[in-house]
Amino acid sequence: MSAVLIRKFLLRTPRPAHVIAYTGEDKREFDVPEMPHWGELAESLDALSPSKLEMYGRDHKILRVVGQADFDEQEEDAAREARERQRLIVDGETERFELVAKLLAEAHKQSYVAFDKLVDLFKFSRSDNDALRQSNTMLQQQVLELQQQLVQLQGDIREAEQEAAAAEGKGEGALGELAKAFMGGVNSAASAADGKGQA
Repeated sequence: MSAVLIRKFLLRTPRPAHVIAYTGEDKREFDVPEMPHWGELAESLDALSPSKLEMYGRDHKILRVVGQADFDEQEEDAAREARERQRLIVDGETERFELVAKLLAEAHKQSYVAFDKLVDLFKFSRSDNDALRQSNTMLQQQVLELQQQLVQLQGDIREAEQEAAAAEGKGEGALGELAKAFMGGVNSAASAADGKGQA
């Protein structure tokens, strides 16, 4: 028995108001005060090295009997817990492995996030590429249409130039007459300016 185990049995509910400790053929009785110091009571009982403890309530009904077998079982449980705690104590190398494993797990989670973002980016760039391809096709069509219009305009300009040259050669046409009248007006203005300059 130990004071720690005795205290555990004392603190179980319902808590005792009266304890009898059997040591061989002798017995000692303890009344538990209203505000007990359970540690001190456990140490007093342990000092007697009892083979059995009987715990009673305030109504003097027995609550529990604790014998050596109960203490042995508790000691075995405590020893088992101690062995388990010792097994869980790790050395520096094991801690390092655990840290690496934890970091790898976190990196793995982050890689999933990065991969999802990469997929989203690829989808976005693919949709952008499709939009650019469509706008490029439309621009090419517009350029072709403008080229055709330019060729047609150049043809119209050549025809107009040919018609103007033919009309000028014949001296006919309203454009030719208009040009002659304009040139005549320019010449008369020049000669008038010369006459004034000489006077």
